[in-house]
Amino acid sequence: MTQSGSGLGFLALAAALLIAVVVGGRLVQLDDRDESVVAAERQAEIARHEAAAAAAERDAAVAR
Repeated sequence: MTQSGSGLGFLALAAALLIAVVVGGRLVQLDDRDESVVAAERQAEIARHEAAAAAAERDAAVAR
């Protein structure tokens, strides 16, 4: 009984570890995805600022 009991305990521990690794991996993927979304938003904001600056320069040149 003790050998089969310890075998079941080992299987339960292995299953819990596998579940933790899978869930942890998914959380890391979500974090990576969030970082890439933030980076894309930053790039879009920079592009908007650059476009606004170029438009302001164009308007200033036309006004002269």
